[in-house]
Amino acid sequence: MEKSTAYDVAHLAGVSQSTVSLVMRNSPNVSFKQDTVTRVLNAAEILGYTRPAHKEKRVGSLAKAIAILVPTMTDPYYREVVSQIERQAYQLGYGSVICNTLGAVERERDFLESLDEDSVIGFLYTFDSNLSESTRRFTRKTPIAFVGSVRRKNGQYSDGDNNIKAGFLLADHLFLLGHKNLVYITASDTVDSTTAMQRLSGMRMAVKQYPASTGIRIQTVESGLRAWNERSNLRDYAAGQNIVRKFIKGPHDITAAITDNEMIAFGMMQGIQEKGMKIPRDISLCSIENSFLSNLCTPNLTTVDFCLPERCRAAIELLVSNDRSESDRFEKMELEPKLIARGSTGIPWDQTLK
Repeated sequence: MEKSTAYDVAHLAGVSQSTVSLVMRNSPNVSFKQDTVTRVLNAAEILGYTRPAHKEKRVGSLAKAIAILVPTMTDPYYREVVSQIERQAYQLGYGSVICNTLGAVERERDFLESLDEDSVIGFLYTFDSNLSESTRRFTRKTPIAFVGSVRRKNGQYSDGDNNIKAGFLLADHLFLLGHKNLVYITASDTVDSTTAMQRLSGMRMAVKQYPASTGIRIQTVESGLRAWNERSNLRDYAAGQNIVRKFIKGPHDITAAITDNEMIAFGMMQGIQEKGMKIPRDISLCSIENSFLSNLCTPNLTTVDFCLPERCRAAIELLVSNDRSESDRFEKMELEPKLIARGSTGIPWDQTLK
């Protein structure tokens, strides 16, 4: 009788292989619904499956590499993603090759074409990609994984579920504190971008929990930032400063703001201080990413954590798994975002006077 694999457990439990891996490893800081955990453990027991231990890497044993594709290396979030992937891949005995696409399909294609497919174990995307036809042809025989992404029925790839949840968590946190006038600052030059719309959808879901009589409303402000190849940390930071100068007239104009990335939030912090205002007394501020910088600024930034180490580990294990079938080359990472409430959010100024 053949030995059961993680794929067999996933099929019986009705979950993805990444979920099986994380549940069997009892990964810290990762929460699944109890029903999911029970189904995985029961399936593993029925099939007699035990998770194989990875062999320790030996010096000079890096036979193959993981090709990592990122849209930028100036954003602290993506630098942290790459660092996590490189560290964990090395522990499993794999090297890494990095492509900074700058959001350009041509750069992505040129990078893929320059690689010897025999030298890479797979391609790991750190961002949403619809995969052009040329990319699909080139990678037909090579496994692909997406950090935290979902394959939709139309063949597109998105981290939509988690973006919606992130927007919901931050908006609900602010509403529970008593805020009613919230502004959402998008990182793109348009609020119609996929990510911005997903997060805004989550925020609107949070609004629907409260009676219309509460007067809760959400404004959207476009940062004006353009494509990845035209952006840098300094431009994101400056965009945050300019937003404060342009849209926040003074104390009590708005009571809370959510930004799409932390560099915009840090720029807003500077702009708010320049106006003689204080966070969170005059305005609460929060963002999405939870990079190490969010815990170094003053006050510490309230944000959403996407369980980055576990997401990276799960994606890597999908690539190196020997029991993967064609049907599950693209996987959903079932890791719930978590709210990290810190000092940058508090009750609105008008309630402190009561």
